[in-house]
Amino acid sequence: MLFQELYDYRDCPLAQDHIRLLFLKPHEGDRTSEVEVELATCSIQQIAETPQQHQYTALSSNWGDDEESKIVFVQQSQPLLKDLAAKDMTTLTDVVKEVQRRRKRLAVRPNLYAFLQEFRQQEKEVALWVYRICINQKDVSEKQDQVSRMAAIYSMAASVSIWLGSADKDRKIDRAMDFVSHLLDGSNMADKLTVIYATHWTELLYLLRRRWFSRRWIIQELALAKNAEVRCGTKRKHWRDFADAFSIFALHFDAIIRLIKGRTELEKALEGIKDIKPLGARIFIDVLANTFQRHADGTIYAPRQTLESLISSLSSFETSDPRDTVYTLLNLAKETITLSPNNPGNPLATRGKRKRSPPPVPDYTVDLLEVCTTFMKWCIQESGSLDILLRHWALPELKQRSDEHYPRLVELPSWIKTVRGSAFGSQAEGFGGRRTGDSFVGTPENRYYNASLGMKPDAHTR
Repeated sequence: MLFQELYDYRDCPLAQDHIRLLFLKPHEGDRTSEVEVELATCSIQQIAETPQQHQYTALSSNWGDDEESKIVFVQQSQPLLKDLAAKDMTTLTDVVKEVQRRRKRLAVRPNLYAFLQEFRQQEKEVALWVYRICINQKDVSEKQDQVSRMAAIYSMAASVSIWLGSADKDRKIDRAMDFVSHLLDGSNMADKLTVIYATHWTELLYLLRRRWFSRRWIIQELALAKNAEVRCGTKRKHWRDFADAFSIFALHFDAIIRLIKGRTELEKALEGIKDIKPLGARIFIDVLANTFQRHADGTIYAPRQTLESLISSLSSFETSDPRDTVYTLLNLAKETITLSPNNPGNPLATRGKRKRSPPPVPDYTVDLLEVCTTFMKWCIQESGSLDILLRHWALPELKQRSDEHYPRLVELPSWIKTVRGSAFGSQAEGFGGRRTGDSFVGTPENRYYNASLGMKPDAHTR
C-alpha cells in the first residue's frame, strides 16, 4: 500500500463568505471499499442565488466518543487529469497509481465513517456538508466563522440527512424503522396496543434512546431544514413520518410501558425509564414544533422563542464542548436570528440593529466561565430579571482539555447552576426519573413571581 500524507486544510483554503463542500466518490459496487472524497469551496451567496446548481445534503449525526480510528482518503481538488497528461502518463495503471499517490489521509470516527460508506452511491458522486470534515477543527478562527454560518448551511441544503448510526446485529433497529411505517398505515390503533406488539414497541423505544436525540446541535440542524430524512443502517424514513410515529408513542406511553412490564425478555429496554418527560426525543420534537412561525409552504416567517428560553428548555441536551450550550442556539432565538425581515426565507441577512446590548457571539478563544458570565449578564439586561440565577442551565466543565486549543479548565461558581442539579439531570442521567422539583421561577415566558415589582437589576461581576 502506498503511503499517504495527512490531509492539510491549506490545500483547500476558505475565502471570505465561503464554505467547503465534500464530494463523496462512488463505491462502484463495493460498499466495503475505501472511502474517497474531494473537498472544494463555494460561496454562500452563490449557493443562495443558484440553489439548483449547488445542491448538497447536510449531515446531522452523533459524533460518538470513539477514537478517530478510520481513514478517509482526500483527493486533490485541482484538475488532476490535465496535470497527469502534461506528465505524459498514457496508461490507466499509471494514472490510477498517481491518483492514489496524491491522496491524503483524514482520520474520522467510526460512526461518521459508517455513514459515508452507507451514503455513497454506486455510479455518481454526491455533495455533502459534514461538520467534522468541512471545517478545520484545529483552526479556532475558522471554526468560529463557520459556526456562525451554520444557519445558512442547513437552511440552504437540499436536504438534511439524520444518521442514527449503523444497524445492530440482531436487527432490532431495522424492525423499529419498519414499525414506524406500520404505526402510520391507518389501521386500528387499539390493536397495536395489545401484547402481540410489545416487542415492536420495545424496539422503537430502543431506537429512540440512540444518542443522536441527546445532541444539542440537532435543534438547529432540523429547525432550519427544508427537507429531512432519518437513516439508520440501510433503512430510511422521512423526518415527518418519524416525528408522527413518536407522537403516537408519547400519547400512549403509559399503555406501552404496561405492555412491556412483566416480560423479562423485554424489560431491559425500560432500564432507567420512569417518565417520558426527560426523554430527549420528546423534548426535541416539542421544542422543534415551537421554534418558528412558518408560512403555509413551510418557509420560516419568524422565531418564537428567546435565547434564554431555548437554553433553559434544552438544558439537558449535550455537547462535546460545554461552551456550545450557548453557541448552538444563537441562530434560532428572537434576539440572534439571522433571517431577513424583507425575505423570511433568506438566512443570509445580518442581524438587525438592536437598542440593547449585543447578544453573545461564538468565541472559542475564551474559557467556559467567560462564556457563561457573558450570557448571564446579557440575559439579565435583556429580560430585566435575575431568574437566570435560579435556573440549572449550564453544562459542567470538561474533566480534561479536549485538545491543545481548548482554554484553561475552570470551576464554575455557585451562581452558575449546572444541569446536574435540575429536575431530571442531563440526558444521560434523566432516565432515572425525577431527582428534584422544578425551578421556582418558572420558564422565561411564564414567570411565577414578580417580587422585584418590575425593578430592573444591574449585574456586575469581578
